[in-house]
Amino acid sequence: MSPSSRRSRSVTRSSSGNDSEPDSRPHRKRPRTTHRPTMTINWREEIRQFLSYPSDSTDNAILDELERVRAELEKLRPLSSKNSAQASPLDYQVINHVQCEGSDMTELYLDDPWVVNSGPYEAHLRGSNQIHNLELYLERNKQMTFLVFREFECCGRHIQHSGSGIQAKDLLMNEYVSNISVGFRQALVELCDLAFQETVHPDFRNEGVNQIHHPYLWWFHGRPNIKEAELQISADSRLHLKIYQRYLNACLGDEWATVDQLRLSGNITAAYTHYLFVPEEICISTAKGRSTSFIEAFKSTDWLDLKTRCIPGTRWRFDGNFQKEDIEVTLTLPASLIEEFPIRQLSFYPAQFADEDEVVAIRKRGEMFWKCRHRKYVCYKGSELGGVSNMSDPRFMVDTMTFNQMHPPKPETSHIPNRDDLGPEIMSRDDPRLPDSFFMCLPTTIPGFNMQKKEWVTLRVGLIEDVKWNDEAFNLLVIDEETKELIQAVVTNRLRAEDHADMIHGKGNGLFILLHG
Repeated sequence: MSPSSRRSRSVTRSSSGNDSEPDSRPHRKRPRTTHRPTMTINWREEIRQFLSYPSDSTDNAILDELERVRAELEKLRPLSSKNSAQASPLDYQVINHVQCEGSDMTELYLDDPWVVNSGPYEAHLRGSNQIHNLELYLERNKQMTFLVFREFECCGRHIQHSGSGIQAKDLLMNEYVSNISVGFRQALVELCDLAFQETVHPDFRNEGVNQIHHPYLWWFHGRPNIKEAELQISADSRLHLKIYQRYLNACLGDEWATVDQLRLSGNITAAYTHYLFVPEEICISTAKGRSTSFIEAFKSTDWLDLKTRCIPGTRWRFDGNFQKEDIEVTLTLPASLIEEFPIRQLSFYPAQFADEDEVVAIRKRGEMFWKCRHRKYVCYKGSELGGVSNMSDPRFMVDTMTFNQMHPPKPETSHIPNRDDLGPEIMSRDDPRLPDSFFMCLPTTIPGFNMQKKEWVTLRVGLIEDVKWNDEAFNLLVIDEETKELIQAVVTNRLRAEDHADMIHGKGNGLFILLHG
């Protein structure tokens, strides 16, 4: 039977009870009816005609051919699906996740939600183009290189005010990229290996990392290196990154341009302070004062938390040994979120925005602290200590080990005493060649013994100086040259005698010279 021949259908109406002859009339599409008469279809005849087999074919022959056709269809189905996916260009999709706390309902929408005057706070979210089955949606849209989830919460107690003034963006709680495709992940790996070596970023080699959270600060700070790196990666990876860049421009393009202008001018607003900080960067803290002797420094270890405005970091403490300690610093913000102010007015800010003189002073302070790690006789220029300002040249002995013996730490002290995070080999060096993350993050104070008042006081390291000995004092002594030579000979002989041990343990070789006139 040729493909152009009209197919006939053998149908037997159940009401007649008799087999009817094959209908030779041309087949016409039956109109849709509300009630169809019950009929019995001769499926063998239908399958035979579909396979274009002769009317005298056996059942086994028809079944064998049907099995062969089914096997061919199974082979062609993946190819058809692949061609369909290739036909659709790569893209991304924003999915709006709406959580209604009033009804405990969660819904997904492709279109942006809007606020309606409903619910306990007259601020309920509704949307259109709903996704009823996310897995089915993903199966039908395999061309999506990633999805963007925007999480909204409505009808909850977190709503600060009710009424018509609330917009959907006020109820946006979180936004992140998820469902990262294999191609997009490979593109991110290639890019990060080239452009983000010095910037903290998500580890995309880890298959468990399947979310990238807004506002994508790692990308913001790595932009200067991205364009050059994109030229060195594969064409397929560039396509995925172009789609991601298109999303970033639509979502954050205007905001990033505003932040760039503010940073160049040395200003910022409270709403954009999180763009200032990068992990593994030195920050300057003015919480205890803005004088260089009071300014502290620490190294941040993570991004600024947008909710708590806290940033974790590390700094160094000293109890005879150097110990690194973890801290958490809270950023103090002005009342206005939109008013511009100088970055240096923040309670702490990155060192790149500090004055060069401040950075140099903090670095020199750390170098002085390193000199004081062992016993050291110093001069002090501070005036905050009682009676020091009346002294022409106040001297102090810095000796932390002796101080700790006389003032042992309290048992409830949180840090572990005598822990050494540097090691004896580095401690023995006069020039340890350590980075700014060490020298600038050392303590700002150290205990010292007042040689005039015979008491322990707290010294600000930034005001400590080396003792400047007057090497010309003996030459200026008004005395005849013969006496000078005699005194010099006695002192020289005394210094040489110190090299020989006395037979009595602990017995010294004292020398007193009385000069008068």
